[in-house]
Amino acid sequence: MSFVLVVSIAIRIAALFRALWVWRRLRDWRIGFLAWMLLLMALRQSWTLKRHTRDWHALTWGTPDELPGLLVSVLALLAVLFLEKMLVESRRKAEEERLFGAILRAALDDSSDFFHRVLVLLTGFSALPLQPRAAVWLREEQQGDYVRVASLGLDDVPFPSLPCCPLDRDADGRGNAWKRETEENGVPVVQLCIRAEGACCGWLVLHLKPDGRLQSRDERLLEQVVILLGLGLAKQRARRQLQHQARHDALTGLFNRYEFQERLTAALDGVSRGERHVLCYFDLDQFKVVNDTCGHAAGDALLRQVAAFLRAQVQAGDCIARLGGDEFAWLLCRCDLDRALVQVRRIRRHFEQWRFPWKGRVFPVRAGFGLVALEPGIGDWEAALRCADAACFMAKERGCNQIQVYRCDDLTLRQRDREMNWVSRIETALEKDRFRLYAQPIVPLRESREAAPRYEILLRLYEAEGESISPGQFLPAAERYRLMVRIDRWVVERTLALLARFPDHESGYSINLSGQSLGDRELLALIERGGRQLAPGRLCFEITETAAIGDLPRALPFLERLQRMGYRLALDDFGTGLSSYAYLRHLPVDEVKIDGQFVRDLCRDPVDLAMVRSINEVAHILGKRTVAEWVEDEAVLEKLRELEVDYAQGRHLGEPLPLDRILRTHRKAL
Repeated sequence: MSFVLVVSIAIRIAALFRALWVWRRLRDWRIGFLAWMLLLMALRQSWTLKRHTRDWHALTWGTPDELPGLLVSVLALLAVLFLEKMLVESRRKAEEERLFGAILRAALDDSSDFFHRVLVLLTGFSALPLQPRAAVWLREEQQGDYVRVASLGLDDVPFPSLPCCPLDRDADGRGNAWKRETEENGVPVVQLCIRAEGACCGWLVLHLKPDGRLQSRDERLLEQVVILLGLGLAKQRARRQLQHQARHDALTGLFNRYEFQERLTAALDGVSRGERHVLCYFDLDQFKVVNDTCGHAAGDALLRQVAAFLRAQVQAGDCIARLGGDEFAWLLCRCDLDRALVQVRRIRRHFEQWRFPWKGRVFPVRAGFGLVALEPGIGDWEAALRCADAACFMAKERGCNQIQVYRCDDLTLRQRDREMNWVSRIETALEKDRFRLYAQPIVPLRESREAAPRYEILLRLYEAEGESISPGQFLPAAERYRLMVRIDRWVVERTLALLARFPDHESGYSINLSGQSLGDRELLALIERGGRQLAPGRLCFEITETAAIGDLPRALPFLERLQRMGYRLALDDFGTGLSSYAYLRHLPVDEVKIDGQFVRDLCRDPVDLAMVRSINEVAHILGKRTVAEWVEDEAVLEKLRELEVDYAQGRHLGEPLPLDRILRTHRKAL
């Protein structure tokens, strides 16, 4: 009996049982194949051992021929151990990959139970010595308190005590304090810091098994898990921030127009079910003064203060929003008109006492309020806002801090609605090129004046059906809603383009400019570019007296710039202002157009006759020519000649005709 043989058989049997145990655990074909090989080898050596069982009393160390068998047994055992280690390592890596993949999928799904799913995955990971007891605590971004957002088996456990040292740096100052180990009732607990955007924003608390201890590779795994948690948290915060930005105003934090539109639509749906709501629309008076005198930083600060005050006044269920600029909307839900008026009056009283200080200057805060009760027949959210806006506009026209309730039978509000309708029609006309240029002759009354004819450019709007609309119907709305700059640019651009196509046409043309266009740099550049192909003397720009005098600091540089370009200037509708003569000598104009209301009844009203005579004489003394408007009959024309007025214009002298027709007729005559 050989001792080497016995040891060899024992090693092979141990390797066999180890292989069988590993195969039962891992169910891998490679370890199964090795187990069968070991079984055959053990049976073969057992047969050899059986032949020597009678020689137990003659036990020897063995012969050299038996040493290779011992070596094979040792190598077989080492192969089993190596294969076991390789398979365990491979299985762990696969499980880690599945774990990380599941965590990443949970983070990408933007699910609300992201942290709970991570706890389930982590505590179910067999390679870690963890109990099914874990929690995630996150610090609130505003208050800074820790809130449990997910837990397993720790619902009644308070937030664990954390070390007092800074979370962002370890004692060595290298900034790697991401893990703390404590004990709770004799159970080891590990606390892992969750970082997002470079700062500690929460803790992952894990309970280990009583005899459990984290290995270095376990710590590396958990470190990667908390990194994924930080990325998931950052993604959740970014998503919440985007959702908040999509529905809130960035400056004030109030709801924006999009969110208010949705809530107003929902409120209108509730009106059909018998619910009662009130819409309040208001904007600040003289907000532009704060912006212009103190800068946009002051205006932004004022808006933030107003928003903070309004947010404190809004009751639960109501909705307050900033629609843009200094415009706000307030939806008072489940509220009748009388109760809404009480709340709006309370806010108005606060505004009356409010003073906004900014760097040594103090500004009063005023607003105009428009209210409309949401009723079944009011229409959609756009119609409701339009009604409230119209009421707000009327309130502001009545003065500061006024309240106006919209009523369907209010004639003033109906006029406002008609003007708003004109705004959309004007916008459509500008976009679809539905304006047409007309021209009316300006006839010289004195033989010494130039022989070339002169015309005033007039404007007509044509609807899609071909209906012609005079400027008296749409220009008031364009003036009120500041569309005249765009209209003036259109008129100047088209007039210059038409005149450039007929360079041999020597007639002069007068183009009206509104007060809103004074100082418009784009219009000046357009005139300068387009007028290069024309003789400057052919063009005259007319500006109304009220526009020039009402904004003299802006009008003077504008007129002087046009004069330096070589264009003639005329003061239109002269005589309607209160201080006409006082400003006439200071305005760089070449002509004075006498307002038609004095010319029309010139032969019947001695006051009108005196006014025309006075304006004509003063203008001639100042070296300016005169043009009489609204000449309707021959008697008025003869009286103007008698007074030595230079030019006349009116239906008696010529009806307005399309400008392109006049230019083509002149070319044919040549």
